[in-house]
Amino acid sequence: MRSALRAATYALVLLGSALSLRADEWPLKGDLGAHDPTVLQEGAVWYAFTTGKGLPTKTSTDVFTWKQGSPLFTAELSWWRTWAPNMGQLDVWAPDLHVYNGRVWCFYSVSEFGKNNSAIGLKSATSLAAGDWRDDGLVIGSKSGTDAYNAIDPNLTIDTEGRPWLVFGSFFDGIHITALDPATMKPTGTLFSIAKRANGVEGANVVFRNGYYYLFVSIDKCCQGVNSTYKIAYGRSKSITGPYVDKDGGPMLNGGGTILEAGGDRWKGPGGQDVYDNNGTWVIARHAYDAVNNGAPTLRIADLYWDSSDWPTLTKPIVTNEPPKPGRLTNLSLRSHAGSGDGTLIAGFIISGSGEKPVMIRGTGPTLTHFSVNGVLGNPLLELYNTVPTLIDSNDSWRQSPNLAAIEAAKGTTIGDVRLDDKEAIVLRSLSAGGYTAQLKGPEGDTGVALIELFDTDTAEPGSAEFAAQPRLTNISARAEVGAGEAVLIAGFTINGNVPKHLLVRGTGGTLANYHLSGLLADPLLELHALNGDLVAQNDNWADAPNLAAIQAANGDHLGEFALAVKDAVLLATLAPGGYTAVLRGVNGATGVGLIEVFDLD
Repeated sequence: MRSALRAATYALVLLGSALSLRADEWPLKGDLGAHDPTVLQEGAVWYAFTTGKGLPTKTSTDVFTWKQGSPLFTAELSWWRTWAPNMGQLDVWAPDLHVYNGRVWCFYSVSEFGKNNSAIGLKSATSLAAGDWRDDGLVIGSKSGTDAYNAIDPNLTIDTEGRPWLVFGSFFDGIHITALDPATMKPTGTLFSIAKRANGVEGANVVFRNGYYYLFVSIDKCCQGVNSTYKIAYGRSKSITGPYVDKDGGPMLNGGGTILEAGGDRWKGPGGQDVYDNNGTWVIARHAYDAVNNGAPTLRIADLYWDSSDWPTLTKPIVTNEPPKPGRLTNLSLRSHAGSGDGTLIAGFIISGSGEKPVMIRGTGPTLTHFSVNGVLGNPLLELYNTVPTLIDSNDSWRQSPNLAAIEAAKGTTIGDVRLDDKEAIVLRSLSAGGYTAQLKGPEGDTGVALIELFDTDTAEPGSAEFAAQPRLTNISARAEVGAGEAVLIAGFTINGNVPKHLLVRGTGGTLANYHLSGLLADPLLELHALNGDLVAQNDNWADAPNLAAIQAANGDHLGEFALAVKDAVLLATLAPGGYTAVLRGVNGATGVGLIEVFDLD
């Protein structure tokens, strides 16, 4: 059940976040099934080749949406089974794409699983778009009982003098590197050993940057779905042939390697990586097993950064010469069961400042089925109230809105190309400073899982004078019936700019009795998750928090007299810009009406 919740949480963030073109983790969609991906950009098109029958290929024209293409091989080559007689039918492993000497080279491997009866082969073309592939035959092979190494997982790398080298190997005697003849692209000279590890090392890449050769490897166990223990590790050397050492000076020939990525709650066993220098912008493609999709091996791509000591990292370094651009809360996404009465799905927000702020509010039900959410609200009715409360706007079917053209324009620029069902609801309007609530329910009293999204449609750049003069969202809240399993209360929010933001997040149940609500969640558990699903922080009873004094000060200074029930939950956090979700559930699976609130303390 928790895996289903992760899927809904991730869907909520993707639907509710306006993502930049190059987010740290690229928001991929489409045909994403993959093992051991290698990527290459040619013109406006991105290509990905992966392990599988015939060596599968994919393309993307926007770097995000991927489409399955034709495999590179439609029939086995005659020499494959000379080296791997019991290989799977057309089972081609771990391709590597690289441009060298005016051609695109694709190294690949065939093998028997668990044995080093293996071979590395080679094809080349004038370009990926032309697809005029030439068979360049066997590169290197290995035989069980004869060779210590395993001829799989090839990687072409080029040294500082422009000479090609082949990196390869796995559990069997570790990782090796050998020089290639530029005329034939076949090995010549010495075979160097550069990494070994008792618990497994394979899938190596070597790249050069700022005086160092960097060796990236996949360690531990692959190919066991969510039980995979794969991780991506690295070291570096001044010489392409080693010795390679990790950040702590540990030799990679003796099990060393600093962990770059180990996976989290959703993405298990990341590995099979391809580190790619795309004209000075570094990218890492890899697969991981999706815990919310039955452990499916999935293509993932992210920006790769380098810290102040020139070590690789997936964390975007703070650019000291970039002027600070304090951001704001820019949207709220609330997913839960839309019931009736006190269980109505309600999103609250406060606008502070002078003037008016343009906002778009969306009520979604049927679209959630595309994210594996069951029991959705089939026909959402969206209503917007002020604090009186007076109904100031409503919508049943968004295509029937009187300002449809403005909605379509705002939808495209603010939330991207998300196909909406005609029965879903949108309200777009400018609002003056004050408090508001958006309520979502079924027009005929029907109920189901639904999503309310609030978007700040202002487009001013954080840090600009125009941005500073705008009204802003200072508080967002979400109230609903908190169920068990998939029906817990999930609130997503986004922070823009480039400066960390101080937030107070509350998950309340018993306190709501002061507002004449019944059927309350007696013992709330509050969790805060990052965009990738990883747990950032959690709290059960606010009085047990380790930073209790700071929480009490923030609660009193910023929020006035609001006596919290003993079992309510509070988190005080400083968060980097990006997307987050707050999840409210009952301890031991208890249910009841609950409230999540997110306060901007800056």
